[in-house]
Parts: sequence; structure tokens; C-alpha cells
Amino acid sequence: MSRPSLPLLRYVSLLRGCVMTTQGTAESFRVFVRNWWRWESAYGVPDARYPNVPRTLIGRHLVPDPGARKTTLATRCAEQEAQTLAKRYNAEHKPGPLSRKAEYESE
Repeated sequence: MSRPSLPLLRYVSLLRGCVMTTQGTAESFRVFVRNWWRWESAYGVPDARYPNVPRTLIGRHLVPDPGARKTTLATRCAEQEAQTLAKRYNAEHKPGPLSRKAEYESE
């Protein structure tokens, strides 16, 4: 499988981190992946007439998960490198029902 070429950047392994190719930048970025949603179970309201009967599971639905765990892909990236890595990850991976996507933030 051939690796896609990165414009103006040499290929950098996602597991080893970025190489600051832009000289003189003081700010570095971290590229990470997280889920935007999580599954939550919905239970029916118990009947007061039958206190010993447990609530029944109605189903599962998606709820926002702002505090989701972040899995780091690369650190010490210039902003252009971080954008390129995040865009490439999102293009190569389907987000699925939980909307798992790559992002970047300042370190």
C-alpha cells in the first residue's frame, strides 16, 4: 500500500510524532482522535405498584460526549503539519456512528 504524499512536508509516522519543519515557530500542536458521541442506555420508568420488578431496558441512543478520552496521534507539530495529519486521518478513516475524528490543539 503506497502512502499518500504530503504537500510541502516529508512523510512523518503518526506514531513517532511530528518534526517541526517550520523554523522559528514557538507554538506546537498535538494531533488526537476522539469520539464526539457515546451510547447511553434508556430505561423505562418502574411501576410503583410492582416495586420488586426492575426497570426494563427500552433501548440505546446517542448523547454528546464532551469529556471523551483523547488518543494522541502526534505531538510537537507545526500548525500546518497538524492540519495535514488530521485531514489525512479523517479522509482515510470512516467516522462511524460515534463520529470518531482527528483534531488538533495547542500544547
